[in-house]
Amino acid sequence: MKKTLLLSCILAASASLIGCSEDTPKAPPKPAMSVVQESILNSLVLSDWDTFSSNYESESFFKEAIRQKYNFTVVAPRVISNAYKNNELAADKKYKGKFMIIKGCLIDDIDKTLDQVSVTCRIGRWEIVGNPFLVMRENKATEENLANVNKGETHDFFCKGDGTLLGGPVLRECRFVYEVGNETFDDVKNMVFSRPGYAEELKKAE
Repeated sequence: MKKTLLLSCILAASASLIGCSEDTPKAPPKPAMSVVQESILNSLVLSDWDTFSSNYESESFFKEAIRQKYNFTVVAPRVISNAYKNNELAADKKYKGKFMIIKGCLIDDIDKTLDQVSVTCRIGRWEIVGNPFLVMRENKATEENLANVNKGETHDFFCKGDGTLLGGPVLRECRFVYEVGNETFDDVKNMVFSRPGYAEELKKAE
């Protein structure tokens, strides 16, 4: 699903397709490449996305490009929840105002109140207090993407820490991780293309 969404951002003429951010850069890498070269480069970048999205820790161009913009960390819902349960001051120092990937959010609730869309991550079968509360960014593409998921599904989100509410961590500006991938796709293509000798490799591949 994620790979298809990314590929659609390369090929689609409209940024309104589900999975493509409204502000996704559209400028191709420079210098201009032939259709075959562009296809080869896109395939390589999609493979790099698979490497990154498999665990977010493997070194990849996507990890480098996103880190350059956001300097993110990766955290599981239960880990950040326990951090706030154990010591709110210490948890704020580690997470508040910081960008992170919430990996493996089991969606317990999807809510829209006063035009504010939010997601609650379940951290345990009987847990009531301490579930991470994700406030989604106000973006049409993000809301459309969220409309295509259901409670009980597990998804990864990219968020910014914002303290705690009623004992549970609050995260804001949240969106699906693949949306961030879409936004950085052209940056990654330029990184790959600028590797020493890669332009020559593309020419030989034609």
